[in-house]
Amino acid sequence: MTFKATVTEFRFNNPHAQIFFDVKDERGNVVHWGGELTSPYNLAQGGWAKRRSEAELKPGTLLTVTVAPSRAGTPVGVVLKILNEKGEQVLLGRDQQVE
Repeated sequence: MTFKATVTEFRFNNPHAQIFFDVKDERGNVVHWGGELTSPYNLAQGGWAKRRSEAELKPGTLLTVTVAPSRAGTPVGVVLKILNEKGEQVLLGRDQQVE
């Protein structure tokens, strides 16, 4: 699933970083989502240290987020890709690593 989303919180913590974001559903209601990313170590290896993450993923930041949603049907999932407003990939998904 791919969403246009607004960041509400980003957590740079072990074992996986987490991002929380708001998405409007088909009725225009705001749905609060949570997504799990790769480890902080992998993010840092890809140039996304804690300070950069906090600076560029402030609440209110607009993103396009692709997630593999929970099988339970709840608004959580594994983040596969995050793009900024320019269409550039900004963070590694959970199963991605820097080579």
